[in-house]
Amino acid sequence: MPSERTSDSVKATYWDREKGYKEQTVLCELPGETAENPEEISLFGCTSHEQAWREGMYLAASNRERRVMVSFKTGVEGYIPSYGSIVLVNHDLLGNGQMFSGYVMAAEENVLVLGNEISLPGENWYIAIRDKYGRASAPQKIEQAGVNRVRVLGDLPAIVTDTYSAEPSHYMIGQGSNWSKRVRVTSVQPANDDTVKISGFIESDTVHSADSGEAPPPSPDLGLPNPAPGKVEDLRATQGGTTTQPVINLSWRQAPNSERYLIEYSKDGRQTWQPAGTGTSYVTSHSFSCDPGMVTARVAGIGALLGEWTEIQVNAGGEFDTPGQVVPLLAEPFTGNGLKVKWEREAAAARYLIQVIHADRVVRQAYLDHTFTSYEYSYQDAERDTAGRVLTFRICAENGNNVSGAWRELTASNPVPAVPSSVKVTGLLNTLMIECATPADTDIRELRVYGSQTSGFEPSAANLLHTSVNALTSVTVPTDSHWFIRLAWADNWGNTGLAFSGEFEAKADQILETVIGDDYIETPMLKANCITSEKVEGGTFTGREFNASMRVVAGSGSNTAGMNGSVDPQNPAINEIRFWSGAEWFEADTAPFQVRKDGSLYAVNARISGDITGSNISGGIVEGSRVMGGVIEGSLIVSGSNVVVSPTTADQGVGTIRYFYNKGEEYEIISYDASASLAVATYNYTGDGQVEIAGETAYKNFVRFGDSSAVIPIVVQYLVTIQH
Repeated sequence: MPSERTSDSVKATYWDREKGYKEQTVLCELPGETAENPEEISLFGCTSHEQAWREGMYLAASNRERRVMVSFKTGVEGYIPSYGSIVLVNHDLLGNGQMFSGYVMAAEENVLVLGNEISLPGENWYIAIRDKYGRASAPQKIEQAGVNRVRVLGDLPAIVTDTYSAEPSHYMIGQGSNWSKRVRVTSVQPANDDTVKISGFIESDTVHSADSGEAPPPSPDLGLPNPAPGKVEDLRATQGGTTTQPVINLSWRQAPNSERYLIEYSKDGRQTWQPAGTGTSYVTSHSFSCDPGMVTARVAGIGALLGEWTEIQVNAGGEFDTPGQVVPLLAEPFTGNGLKVKWEREAAAARYLIQVIHADRVVRQAYLDHTFTSYEYSYQDAERDTAGRVLTFRICAENGNNVSGAWRELTASNPVPAVPSSVKVTGLLNTLMIECATPADTDIRELRVYGSQTSGFEPSAANLLHTSVNALTSVTVPTDSHWFIRLAWADNWGNTGLAFSGEFEAKADQILETVIGDDYIETPMLKANCITSEKVEGGTFTGREFNASMRVVAGSGSNTAGMNGSVDPQNPAINEIRFWSGAEWFEADTAPFQVRKDGSLYAVNARISGDITGSNISGGIVEGSRVMGGVIEGSLIVSGSNVVVSPTTADQGVGTIRYFYNKGEEYEIISYDASASLAVATYNYTGDGQVEIAGETAYKNFVRFGDSSAVIPIVVQYLVTIQH
């Protein structure tokens, strides 16, 4: 690998297909290099001007950028990469003590427990996890959550938790883009004790983009009569050195049909001319030394012929070529995702040197061509450079000999998002519902929710409960817990200096109490962003349970039906009624259908089918039914019904039909116009003991068995009495 003391450019020789495969050369020069010491190479088999230039630019960039060599030993997995492979390396020697790596011991939601202690000062720290296939995950932003814990702010990568059958997940941590170095493998060699030695160099993206520009025009074919070169345009002069030993730096635009350039100068007012330094340049710039005083310099292109001269006068040793001060201005307010700066073009500038400073540290420095008059530094740049929201932009102009003008700087601060407003924190069963107003900032990243079960706490990474990209979010907490919550908006410029809200108190309690008014239902569940209204109206309400001491009314007038579970001191008539139909709720005691809390049923024109067992029927008409085990008092029995009477010896008097139980005796059924007798001596009866019915003793579950049925068919036109 060439060192930085060797060539500063590449001069590639190739055989041009467009010119009959004649030998040609192309100079491959990186930006910022002088090309005073080119390395000459021969690209045998190359027949394209563009390909030769690309190859030369790649070699020139490799020489300059690939100078950090890396070697390390690993296990048998070192046989996986091959020559040219890219491996990611994380080591404190490469990161100036700001790189960490090791094993992930456990994952607790979005918090990773690491196998060693770490310290993450500042912001913009990232972590990458090696998966089971040896690949690194996308880097995720993290915060320190303990001496050996980090909180992942993005999507949690896959973590190996079954450490009995697989090696624990490896992690790599670094600040900004410095979480790893990309090493291109140049050698894989077996070592002792089943280890493998891998060697390579730290890769640079510049190597692969150096040839992405436009190749310079090919040199003209000197074997053919080419047209004369075009005139040199945009000739500029700056100077360096000292006032007693000045150095003149010339630059110009590429002239058509020029293979090289001839440079001369005159000290006697164009009377005589002499070569300026070497007098020849293959590039569009040239430097030479001369005595102080007025100097006239001229440049002409050379192809098959000598082109037209272009002249410029220089006061060698004078101060005219020192660039003036460049004044940076904000191109727009620094309130969004980038710091945008602009300036006026400086006539004596060959380039501009810019610096971005944060916390008294230069985080970025670059050279810009003299054609640039603006620059933008984004929050992604700040994350990679571990910068923050307060930035200082410095700029100065330099001439061709690196003589700089005065520095000028501009300090700007991206404002911290305002304190969250219109905050509402509501506790539910095991959730805190959090809502606030959405800010107007264009660079908002997230809402950060900090919480503690102790009032007066200070927000920190240790008590960060939740982050959300929305202004309405929820946090899961234990049931029956008491919380104090503080909120802060964070933008893309970092989490330091945030504007925190005051404390908001909430309890995660089970909902037990409901308040019902005349025209509203108020309950914590309905008020917790489910239903927020004083009155709820709708066609259909669906649910597993409506649980409250309440009155439900549907319809109006005679079409009213309702259910009552309340006590109304102003309307005591309804307090005994549980269901009703056919009257307004305040007249429910007059409704044609009522069910009262003691089980009483009131109905007009009721139609009841089935068996009625063990009941007292008073003052009505029983038609076409079967009545078992009951007492019928003062009633008219119509049609041929089957009457099974109670086995009791009590005499109910006139107007009562009673089948008296007295085994072995005969009884008569007497009416006004007919009589009959029934012998029951040959039948047997069983029962389950005695039971009290309507104030008299009867046999429980009385059954007669034998040759005849205990059901007596009768037709009765008048009230009758059984006598014995």
